Amino acid sequence: MDIQDPQNTPDDTKGDPGLTSATGATEQTDTVAGVADTDQRQPTADAQPSATDSRADSSDETAGLAETAPLPVLQSRGEAAATRPIAGAGADAGQSASAGAPLPVGAEIGEYRIVESGAVDARGPFYVAEPKDAAAHPEEAAPGLRYIVRELTDGASDQLAHIVTMGLRHPVLLTPVALAREDGRLFLVSMEIADEHGVRVPPMSVGERLRPVDALRAGIELADALATMHRNSLAHLHISPAEVTLYDGRIYLSGVEDATLAATDDEARPLFARDANFLARTMGVIGGVLDTPTLDEDTSAQRSLREIALRGEASAFTRAEELAESFALTLQMLASAGAEMGADIRSVRLAITADAATTVGLVRAANQDAYGLAFFNVYDDAAADAPVGVFLVADGMGGEAHGEIASRLVARTVTAEMTRQFTLPTTTWPAQTVFDPAEAVANAPGVTLAQALELAVKEANRQTRAFGQRLNATTGSTVTALAVSGARAAIAHLGDSRAYLLRDNQLLQLTEDHSLLARMEAVKHPMLEDPNFIVPRSVLYRSVGQEDDVSPDMMEFAIAPGDRMLLCCDGLWDELAPQVIGQVMAEASSPRSCARELVALANASGGNDNSTAVVIFVEAEAEDDAVEQRAARGFSAETQGDASADAADAERAQDIGDALAGAAAPDTDDAQSIPTDGASSSEPPTSAE
Repeated sequence: MDIQDPQNTPDDTKGDPGLTSATGATEQTDTVAGVADTDQRQPTADAQPSATDSRADSSDETAGLAETAPLPVLQSRGEAAATRPIAGAGADAGQSASAGAPLPVGAEIGEYRIVESGAVDARGPFYVAEPKDAAAHPEEAAPGLRYIVRELTDGASDQLAHIVTMGLRHPVLLTPVALAREDGRLFLVSMEIADEHGVRVPPMSVGERLRPVDALRAGIELADALATMHRNSLAHLHISPAEVTLYDGRIYLSGVEDATLAATDDEARPLFARDANFLARTMGVIGGVLDTPTLDEDTSAQRSLREIALRGEASAFTRAEELAESFALTLQMLASAGAEMGADIRSVRLAITADAATTVGLVRAANQDAYGLAFFNVYDDAAADAPVGVFLVADGMGGEAHGEIASRLVARTVTAEMTRQFTLPTTTWPAQTVFDPAEAVANAPGVTLAQALELAVKEANRQTRAFGQRLNATTGSTVTALAVSGARAAIAHLGDSRAYLLRDNQLLQLTEDHSLLARMEAVKHPMLEDPNFIVPRSVLYRSVGQEDDVSPDMMEFAIAPGDRMLLCCDGLWDELAPQVIGQVMAEASSPRSCARELVALANASGGNDNSTAVVIFVEAEAEDDAVEQRAARGFSAETQGDASADAADAERAQDIGDALAGAAAPDTDDAQSIPTDGASSSEPPTSAE
């Protein structure tokens, strides 16, 4: 367990030189022309610069943003999301009655370039495209992923425009990524999975099925993806095997472009419950336990999956998070009961290593960053939930009172609350099942991984607000926290620190910067084209301590061997391009060397701010070599019958008896050591790691 919060003096409230813009999850950082070198990050209310921000001379211009074009905000569940149609993309904006002439290879559609033309499927003509600047989109590359361009002859609804604008991303979601108008024609660019021959991978509605255990694992990922949509006020409403694709051992969910925007809590609840229940039934079909005439065998996994699917048919689930936890708890119970789990990659026991590095930088007088690493790892026969722990970075607001104390409160509170609410109950629960399994199930941990993390961040916000009231001044911090439990992971995020995932040598940014400039750039606000318009990059519209009631962005996903994750503050990503970050993460030999190299490079690139990196490597637990050695000798406990076991025991007992009988009693020169399991007592035993 490791928590770092450098003790600093509170006088580090000077400027923040070398400011650059944050373009969100799919763009590189670009220098903002005209931003004064004395800019400083500030939290704001209502996504506007503070009236007291002496550096934001353009506050009067900023105040008129809503009148110019409303900014869409990725709202938390329960808030009505704002809708801003893309200019010229509405259903009544210059629609064409029919498709125009085919696009040639090399034609440019917005930020994408056509690389294949002339293809047609059941939905009409389409084109295969690639980003014009592929290096600017490394996070969107994955095995089999390609971009499809279709012309929208009937225009695009405001709802589709909003979905594209919000930039929704999740490792298993195939989302629309762009709307572009060229020569009066409107085109939609979206993600799709194709095989190595360039043929679109068919959905699972064509009859492909998963083993029940694999369906449970895939259900966790799909439920996590649904939860991400729901937290952004989107209901899928088309969940079925026809929207699920399996390729290269990974599951994907499509149909996001047809999602429905829920404006209120009352409207959202039944829609989100419908999604969860339809997904439960869909996984039952994919796992071969529903809509299947006969089952070859009735295993524990089949019975468990069928029970979940039937609960979905009975509309028993109310939230996607509840369904994900049901899938996860079922897998844990199967593992505890010794059920056959198969050799799927997600059934491999994971080993997690983590380390961190921080630096004050070359300009600041003190370090207001804090980080935390705390995880438990128990190895036993019921370790599906291990390792379990939390990792985080917190960046105190340099322009606010006692930013270093705010980041300290966040780091320690989130770590302590996660340990109390989730880590300890999850670690002790498998032991309770030994005495009374029924009672243990009834007393299972009361919150999911993501729920515990969200509650921990909210408690940190409460304490930060209380500290600010005590000071009679505003104080705040960012927080980007990652919680893990076995193969499950969750992220909670407020502010402009970031979380990255390196998977299959592709870097994915998992968080969205909560800065006003990043939001304006994400929607391509026309005021940014005015060279005299200045928006400080560091103005935040969401952070810890900013409001009494705050809901962090939440994301849940599955981790697998080979994954590498980075949590970092803006002082690091502001200095280093995504390509550099990805290369360092890919080539590092350990989390420690990775974290140290990243902060060193940030200093070498200018070191204009405090820089902190928390790096997590996920690997498969090393196999026990003795299993293969025993199998090579023809000795396998799994295949050996009771009779052969008895015979071996009798033979071994006879060998020991013979050795005892033949030993010379008092003469030590002739005495021999008694072999035990083939190891001589004269040699020290080999320690197991």
